[in-house]
Amino acid sequence: MTLPKSQKAFQINMGEQLRTLRRSRGETQRAVAQAIGISVNTISKFENGRSEKCGIGLLFELCRYYGVRPHELAGG
Repeated sequence: MTLPKSQKAFQINMGEQLRTLRRSRGETQRAVAQAIGISVNTISKFENGRSEKCGIGLLFELCRYYGVRPHELAGG
């Protein structure tokens, strides 16, 4: 399945934001994955814009963990 350009751009922006937030806290992907209860592979895919699925529950869990609002993950 090919994603629309706008959705792909959102994924890339979200991934960059997730990586920036994680690094600013000095955390590893493993630490974030364990804290949220997902796999390191999932975190890696999000950060690299390769994941086509991010359920609303996981989105809000990531936001809660990092203390940001959903639109902030899109760079907005």
